[in-house]
Formats: sequence, C-alpha cells, structure tokens
Amino acid sequence: MEVTDIIQPGQGERKGIENWLKGATQEEIITAIINSGRDPLTGLLNRRGGLEEIERVKLILEANKQELAKAGSLGEEHAELRLLGVASIQIYAMDLSGFKGYNDKFGQEEGDKMLKKFAGGMLQTFHRSTDICMRWGGDEFLVIVFNSKVTDENVLAAEKAKLDVFLGGGVSTYVVLGNLAGDKDILKGINGAFKELAEVKKVGPVDSTGRSTSGGFKMIDLGEING
Repeated sequence: MEVTDIIQPGQGERKGIENWLKGATQEEIITAIINSGRDPLTGLLNRRGGLEEIERVKLILEANKQELAKAGSLGEEHAELRLLGVASIQIYAMDLSGFKGYNDKFGQEEGDKMLKKFAGGMLQTFHRSTDICMRWGGDEFLVIVFNSKVTDENVLAAEKAKLDVFLGGGVSTYVVLGNLAGDKDILKGINGAFKELAEVKKVGPVDSTGRSTSGGFKMIDLGEING
C-alpha cells in the first residue's frame, strides 16, 4: 500500500490508513510520511514536497494569466487572478542561530517544540495561498514568495523580528532574502541564497564589541547567479 497522503488523508481513506498503520513498522511509517512531502515534526513541506509545490503554484499562476486574457478585465470577486504569471520570486533562506546550543542544554524534546513553534510562526508570517514554507533540513528553513518583491531592508528586518518572536532562549534567525526574476532558474536561486546564508553566518549577528553587523539578515539580487 502506498501512503502518499498520510498527513492529511481524504474522506474515506482514513480507515485504510489506520489498518495499514497497525501492521506497519516505525521505519515504514517514517518513510511514508517523508514520501508524503511533509516534514513529520513540523508539518511543513519537506524539500521534496516543497519543490513539487513550487511547480504546482507556477502552473496555477500561469493559468491565472491565461484566464485574465480570456476575461478581459477583473472584478473584486476575481482578486486572486491579480497574481498573474510569475513576474518575480523571493527566496527566504533561513537558519536558526544558537539552536544547537539550546538543543544541547535543554534536550531534544524542547528543541523539537521550538522547531514546531517556529514553523507555526512561518505560516503566520507567510500566509498567502501561493506562499510556500518548507523545512529544508535540520534547522534550515526556506520560504518561496511569488510576485511580491521586497526592496526595503527595513521590511526584511521587521519580518525577521516577527519570526524571532517565536523563538527565545538565545535562539534567533539568520535570514537571506534573494530577489529573482520570474523567468530564472529557481533551484539555482535557492542554492545561491543558502550559499550567501553561510557567509552571513560566518560574520554573525554582532561583532566582538556586541555591535550589530548584518543584524543576522541580508538582501541580495540573485539575477547574476542565473546568468
């Protein structure tokens, strides 16, 4: 039996999944959850599920563009169709600063609680129907936002501060926001954003005197990475 929707089973499927779970090993259950495209701890999309969702949303946005061409104009009842095509892409690459120390001090159970709380904060912060929130791996997270370009670092600082509220215990976020044109390679953009994130982490949020350096965040243009 393939369980590709074990996280959110549809109507009529729950009984079959319950029966399968009774005879499944822990390893089989974990494998099924991973294959569902969801991170079993936080409920966010995992890397595989997130990349699939990116392609799905891109198709929807392109379909909206075609729908507008047919309709000619938009009323308020069709406000969703204002998201037309893929004009721009924002890539938020994030890492939790100080998380390893927190996990070592308070234990994995408390660390898991923090990851789940942070995931909830991501979903509250990035809540449009086309926003895609992922747990990329470990304490690395990724958000893809279509057609909403942020160019003001003060806006990025405010978004980071909002996410930091869901942490605590000396843990905060490192964030790199990469802006990318809609016709560029999104996977190359993601890799470029995480590469830049590694450089931000080397600098750290403060210098040796305690003064702010990057503040733990940076905004970049990913266009050059894609050529």
